[in-house]
Amino acid sequence: MDGQWILVEFKTDEVRDPAALDEHIRQKGYDRQVQTYATALTQLLGQHPRVLLVFLNCGGEVRVVTPLPRPN
Repeated sequence: MDGQWILVEFKTDEVRDPAALDEHIRQKGYDRQVQTYATALTQLLGQHPRVLLVFLNCGGEVRVVTPLPRPN
């Protein structure tokens, strides 16, 4: 990954059920949000960044989501 940009979006939502995380991401629109950021960075930098969505409280743990569920 030398030279690749990484886009990290941190979320403080409390997600009690880790199994429901993908649905939570879709319901909140986080998938579309970070895709918009990634598209903007691609246009600005000429490179597509790796995207990480980090939940700081998912079932009492930190959870990193990549790749993201596809937007509806």
